[in-house]
Amino acid sequence: MVPLHIVTDSTADIPPHIAAELNITVLPCLIAFGHETYRDGIDMTNTEFYAKITTSSVLPTTSHPSWLILASG
Repeated sequence: MVPLHIVTDSTADIPPHIAAELNITVLPCLIAFGHETYRDGIDMTNTEFYAKITTSSVLPTTSHPSWLILASG
């Protein structure tokens, strides 16, 4: 039988303790505010994200995790 490993991105909002308990790999989506880029859940928490929305002059954009993260992880 082929081993199974679950991988998802940070939009799944799986709490870190649940991901660890179930051995789920969570890849961070990228959040860009103009020229500043953050990794969701690593460089920026949800609280920091919502605070930045209220002070930033640009709206954020997002990007899915790169397949290169999977290849190197």
